[in-house]
Amino acid sequence: MYEELSKEAIRELLTYPQPGPVQRLKDALKKLLGRKIPEKDPVNWPCGLLAMGLADRYRALDDNGKSGRAAEEKEEILEALKRFYDRWIHQGYPLRSVENTLAGVALCDLYEITKEDRYREGLFRMADFVLGHERDEDGSLPYNVRSGNHYIFVDMLGMVCPFAFRFGEVFRKEDPDRVRSLTDLALLQLGNFFTHGVDEETGLVYHAYVKDPETGTYGKLGLAGWGRACGWALLGLSGGLGDPGLREEDRETLARYYERLYSAVRTYRREDQLYPWHLPDRKGHEDTSATAMILLSAAVVREKGPSGDQRVSCDERELRDGMTALKEQIRDGKVMNALAECVDLGVHPQKYGSYPWSVGPTLSLLSLMNEDES
Repeated sequence: MYEELSKEAIRELLTYPQPGPVQRLKDALKKLLGRKIPEKDPVNWPCGLLAMGLADRYRALDDNGKSGRAAEEKEEILEALKRFYDRWIHQGYPLRSVENTLAGVALCDLYEITKEDRYREGLFRMADFVLGHERDEDGSLPYNVRSGNHYIFVDMLGMVCPFAFRFGEVFRKEDPDRVRSLTDLALLQLGNFFTHGVDEETGLVYHAYVKDPETGTYGKLGLAGWGRACGWALLGLSGGLGDPGLREEDRETLARYYERLYSAVRTYRREDQLYPWHLPDRKGHEDTSATAMILLSAAVVREKGPSGDQRVSCDERELRDGMTALKEQIRDGKVMNALAECVDLGVHPQKYGSYPWSVGPTLSLLSLMNEDES
């Protein structure tokens, strides 16, 4: 099962997104009419999650894989990651959105494994892209400035922040000033969102918030408690808690945010140990992507956080039960019953299947917890 999950992640990493027949027809008509067809983003966030899963699997095989087949799987993963990032590098390192930085997490692993300069160059380009990105008056990063709004999406926390903290782990000694700037920026994003984007009644995060430039007031946007929104926020926080070089006062702040949100989230688990797509609706459809992201954050805190840290209540039995429930959703390497991509604020198509955002985090989770087929 684990090898099938790894193979599926490789396949999707090197092909996503594949347009369906309707989209291919639309693209053909646009081309016929002389209209520009949007280019595929080579380091999109779904691929960033897949790459993370594969990098974590590689690390797990480093620890546990002694057989010949394990060595072969490691080589397959390494070659896939190199193909994926080399394709981006060959195009000139294009960066179009803050979401692209999620792919930088696994790129840090690839650089540590290979020590090849082209991957280091990609990482520094990502870091400088984030540091030079447009910000609002509070210093927060708008998710999509091309849309003409300055909405601050929670997704950004789970994309920019894990990259910023992982970059710090790798380059803190080599470039302390750049690392400090990037880490401070990540901490600011988390602080601003947990100040302005949380529902006071439930303690759950909204999908986004925005500041009115005329009145200075903040408006919350989308649903409070969308499962993947909570997953994104928790991944951003756990990225910091897993950074051994973080200052103690910053760790205290992140631990407080994490405990507050995770304690609220865990009360919405279904009887089958999965989370519903919209947490307050316990009878709603299960969502393996939200479940995997939430549990992955808990695994990062348990496995990479300071030994004996009791500030966050990530119960291991609860974690193991959730992992068992997730494994029951795996079919031929696909992680079924994940909610389709959100198309806009508050617009969540009720279509369920296997997607990169269920495959990647599930592979990361099982790898990080040193799960194996035995």
